Amino acid sequence: RIITQTSRNFQIIESKPTTSTDSSINDCQNSKTIISKRIQGDLKIVKINKCNDAYLGATIRNDGDKVIIGRVVRGGLAEKSNLLREGDELIEVNGNDLRGKNITEVCNILKSISGELSLVIVPFDKSSDNFQMISSTQVRHFRALFDYDPEDDIYVPCKELALKFQRGDILHVINMNDENWWQAYHEGCKIENSLAGLIPSISFQRQ
Repeated sequence: RIITQTSRNFQIIESKPTTSTDSSINDCQNSKTIISKRIQGDLKIVKINKCNDAYLGATIRNDGDKVIIGRVVRGGLAEKSNLLREGDELIEVNGNDLRGKNITEVCNILKSISGELSLVIVPFDKSSDNFQMISSTQVRHFRALFDYDPEDDIYVPCKELALKFQRGDILHVINMNDENWWQAYHEGCKIENSLAGLIPSISFQRQ
């Protein structure tokens, strides 16, 4: 490793780019059922098994009355299923109409469900210039020059999906598509079986 650049809060460490690989749903023992089918028009139903301590691994945002998947986090059920994408609109989950609900209400509904998740979605248009896949990603390595605790951060989009770290920690950043929040792992973490965490990007820290 060679230190090539230093910002105020992160030290960039040069390393050969690596590529992450897809892995199957394995968060819940004996729970590997994934179903996807069209039901009418643009609507699609996606069914995924979810145990109590498993994260869907996605953040959401409101666009008017719509509930939109804002980002899909590496290692979560959403990413491993390969059926949910950033930009997909969530219409319904297990019979609960999500349209018009705010982020907190939707998160509470999702947290309360274990077992089968039955999601009715309007898929994002894959032909859009903004469509991006995260299954193949260059990994970059950073040394943190500050402590970060998501519990103290009022701007983090989802505290449960954020990554806590300390000064001196080596972070492997596997997704930088979002200009404000990157996806990363701690050094030594087994990427194949772990959920990535959100960390503030260099540009976001400067704001």
